[in-house]
Amino acid sequence: MVMRSASPVLAVSNLELTSCWFADVLNCELVEIDAGNWVFATNGSVTFRLGSCPDEVPASSIGDHSYVAYITVDDVEELHRRALRHGATVLQVPLHQPWGRIEMVLATPDGHRLMVAQ
Repeated sequence: MVMRSASPVLAVSNLELTSCWFADVLNCELVEIDAGNWVFATNGSVTFRLGSCPDEVPASSIGDHSYVAYITVDDVEELHRRALRHGATVLQVPLHQPWGRIEMVLATPDGHRLMVAQ
């Protein structure tokens, strides 16, 4: 058995706000799947499935367990600059790690944490 891809499914309180964040900050293309209920945000082979769940507890309320993805990009410094331009919450600036990766952490509007690495 070989896994071919992954598509994180995120419950979001404000689908329009979060969809725009994924488009602006992560340069995702957006496809509305079910009017007002689902938006798929895709960049490369990664698709985030954003589901409207306005009554659910936001990820920001559950602490460290709100990490949802480890994403590898070709230029983490460029993403960091883009995130800052769009006012994204950067929880960790790009850091050169001893294991040879450059990693940063972003938080979505609902508080889902994304570890981004190069």
